[in-house]
Amino acid sequence: MVEIKPKKQTIKPLPKKNKRAYLNECITYETNMCKWKAAESFCKTQGWAFKILTEENLFKGSNTK
Repeated sequence: MVEIKPKKQTIKPLPKKNKRAYLNECITYETNMCKWKAAESFCKTQGWAFKILTEENLFKGSNTK
């Protein structure tokens, strides 16, 4: 099973001056972490692998950003 996400959603956000933006990034990150934990558990019961891909994986070696 594959999940495709922007890289910024796969790393814990750093505090910033705009508290609302920071809070939204934290919520997104925590939601993803919970979802990925559930996906990994489900995949394990099915004998599947779970992989998260970002633009770095998809466009490796490409000039496209």
